[in-house]
Amino acid sequence: MTMPARRRNLTGRLAAGALALGIVAAVGPALADAPPDPRIEALATACLPHRQDYAALTRHVAEQGWQTAAANAHPELDALLAKSREVFDELDEGITATLAVFGKEVGGRQLYLVANFVSSEPIDLVGCTVYDLDADAAIDPAPLTALFGQPPTNSIDDPKLIVADGWEQPKAFPGTWDAYSAYIPEGSFAAGQTGFTGVYLKITAVSPKKRNVLPGDDG
Repeated sequence: MTMPARRRNLTGRLAAGALALGIVAAVGPALADAPPDPRIEALATACLPHRQDYAALTRHVAEQGWQTAAANAHPELDALLAKSREVFDELDEGITATLAVFGKEVGGRQLYLVANFVSSEPIDLVGCTVYDLDADAAIDPAPLTALFGQPPTNSIDDPKLIVADGWEQPKAFPGTWDAYSAYIPEGSFAAGQTGFTGVYLKITAVSPKKRNVLPGDDG
């Protein structure tokens, strides 16, 4: 995917907005016997099937048993949503954003899922992020590497700040802009920037124009 520099810069900003707001079927033999990580299971089953279509994504998430969650369902959920809305409020004229928040217990862990849609003239982006706000350790990236079919393209390993892995445009999932897994520990400077601690997994995909029809739209 090649884009002019101006559009690449805009897309990077939109992807950052999407980030502020995210069953490994392809695991190898060494991982097949391990219990599935509920966070990865949630990403694979809730986020990936309709990653390029916000309307279909939110319908699918609800069909998977995720319930609409209030911001005050968790103290850090409220804080991270406030940070996300700050980013959205600063988007340039002509760029619109919407989001939906869900919660579900998966594998004994209370998880939250934020789906978001950021639209502009050059590109539309759909984001899906799974949060485990009570996690106290980084997630094993190996199952995600198996899922995406490639090793991480970038990683950060700073246990006092953030432990993160990213997969740029994984070929196993066409249309995907990027995917990330990260753990932010208690006391991290990053927590002040994001509003939360714990684990998040997110995927951002490019949405074909006019595919998304939001509730209330005439299109």
